[in-house]
Amino acid sequence: DEMEMIAREYLTVSRNAFFIGRGLDYFVCVEGALKLKEISYIQAEGFAGGELKHGTIALIEQGTPVFALATQEHVNLSIRG
Repeated sequence: DEMEMIAREYLTVSRNAFFIGRGLDYFVCVEGALKLKEISYIQAEGFAGGELKHGTIALIEQGTPVFALATQEHVNLSIRG
């Protein structure tokens, strides 16, 4: 699977990962980050998409994996920017 290959490529060399979501997706992001921490010992955090401009974006460096969840149509457009 293409997504699995991409995830393996980034997660094998990264020490951090971020999950970004708005609305109900935020809760899925927090849980996803927890699962990644538990199985890989990678520092992972889930953040609300609306909080990115308030400091969180400073933590994201070149090559850092960021998983953005946008499953709700009314939120989808706002998280894409």
